[in-house]
Amino acid sequence: MRRSARCRTIGLAVACGLAAACDRPAPGDAAAADPPAPPQAPRTARTAQLGFAIGVTASFEKVFAEPPHGFSGAFDVDIELAAARNEVEAVQLVLFPERDVRAVSVEVSALRGPGSSVIPRADVEIRVVGHVNLLEPRIDGSRAGWHPDPLLPNRDADLATGVPQAYLIAVRARPETTPGRYEGRATVRTGEGEVEQRAIRVEVWDVELPHTPRFRSSSFASWTLPARMWPRAAGYPDLDDERRLELMLRVADLGFDFRLPPTLFLANGLSSWNQGGDGDTRYGFPTHDPRPGERPAFNAARTDRLIDYMLDRGANHFFIAATGNVWRPAAIAEDRQRRLVEYLTDYRRHLAARGLLDMSLVYNIDEPWGEEVEHARRTYRLIRERVGPGFRVMQNTNQDNTTILSDLLGHFDVADINLGFYDVTAAAAYRQLHPDAFAELWWNVNQWPESHPNLFVEYPLADARIIGPMSYAYGIAGFEYWGLLSPAGIRSYHPIEPDELRVRWDVGRGSLDGTLIYPDADYGLHPSLRLVGLRDGFEDYELLRLLEEADPDHPLLGVPIVRGLTDFSREPAEILAFRESVARALMAGANR
Repeated sequence: MRRSARCRTIGLAVACGLAAACDRPAPGDAAAADPPAPPQAPRTARTAQLGFAIGVTASFEKVFAEPPHGFSGAFDVDIELAAARNEVEAVQLVLFPERDVRAVSVEVSALRGPGSSVIPRADVEIRVVGHVNLLEPRIDGSRAGWHPDPLLPNRDADLATGVPQAYLIAVRARPETTPGRYEGRATVRTGEGEVEQRAIRVEVWDVELPHTPRFRSSSFASWTLPARMWPRAAGYPDLDDERRLELMLRVADLGFDFRLPPTLFLANGLSSWNQGGDGDTRYGFPTHDPRPGERPAFNAARTDRLIDYMLDRGANHFFIAATGNVWRPAAIAEDRQRRLVEYLTDYRRHLAARGLLDMSLVYNIDEPWGEEVEHARRTYRLIRERVGPGFRVMQNTNQDNTTILSDLLGHFDVADINLGFYDVTAAAAYRQLHPDAFAELWWNVNQWPESHPNLFVEYPLADARIIGPMSYAYGIAGFEYWGLLSPAGIRSYHPIEPDELRVRWDVGRGSLDGTLIYPDADYGLHPSLRLVGLRDGFEDYELLRLLEEADPDHPLLGVPIVRGLTDFSREPAEILAFRESVARALMAGANR
């Protein structure tokens, strides 16, 4: 059962200055006190004429279609937000209709700033916030029904009486953007000819996030993902390798834009798996080409194309392999080990020639239990003895005990643990005792435990955003998430149609675990509010790293919004105020 987060909000339009205390229960906390009533949409002559009121709230607040709507922002205010250079920051514009209103559209002008500086319209993205149907929450007492999450292309929408419609407005400040204040207009039009405008103001801080992040992050999206997103059962054709490559690059474009790139499989040609006592290890596309009667040939040109694609987009690592347990089944174990060594030898030789060995990772047996722990140790030794040094081996473990890290000690270069098991595994103690072994520690979230920040669709969006600042507070170097789309947890999965503002997926207790994107019927991809929150939290991490480099003793580096793994702020205003304080501390230091 998740604890209540006792908090204080400043109620916002992204900091609108309206003070209000709250005691917001987390999902499943039925005993917590009810929060005070949310702001009510104003009833004015102009509201009556338009048919709706206009509110503004943070990008990581859920505004539900059914009451209680969960809105704690402000009405009849201008839109304000701030971003560092090389950062994207967003806000939600929310329409609250008093009657049915047809063909409503939202657009934003270019933003004009100091001198002749402009943030062009192309760098101001508007997405309609859709909803997805959660039939069965995983946490008792959580909210079932339609949850805001899919971010769909901007288009006209019909508003129904009493059903709010949110729009996410995201502004990208490019590295070359001149610092200062920018202003434009957000325009809402109706099919009845009514027009309403709000000023939108963006402060671009004189702070630049690095092109290559300090934080390492990865989504584990395999080469089977395109066929899962557009399956044959839904009438889609089989995909050849070139079409798979095209679609995987679309996934990668979205992943890099949201700081969760599919680096585990993009330049990885190893297919190594175990399931139900069976398994095999093979290698091929995209790193190798078949040769009849001979072992596959390394395709340096295609491999380099994928590696260079990642490096050009700021990748600070990439995986070259993810191996299953090559010691099982026993009858083919020797053959599996041989193939793993062949594949890694080809890759190591090529990366050594390019000087990229130190950026490459091999993912060892996933979540080893029982005898697989010893098999993971043996795999590490096999790689080191028969392939050689240079690249690093990552070992994931999701065991909830204090012995697993010592069991694997000396047999990994990078450890990857479940965020919720950080304390259970005594990770802090092991890091103190063996600082070299744990110099690079990643963490992940997945279907358990339910007491910590996670990306379930029923959780507050602040859970996604807090992972970045929490990673900094705990000295974590990287984050991995096990999937971008897991249709297995969706009872009626299908690529969504253009009219699906309410995405007709029936989501069960999986709560969209492993699903952060929404493929459409025309091979398009759309992000989620949860993915936006995750990206923005990773950008918060980068701000903290910049402050650490500028002033290692600054008190904000204590990250006061994170008091523990289960005790952290879920209040958007508090998180945004902390972020702004970090940015202003950076600018103040630069101006001394």
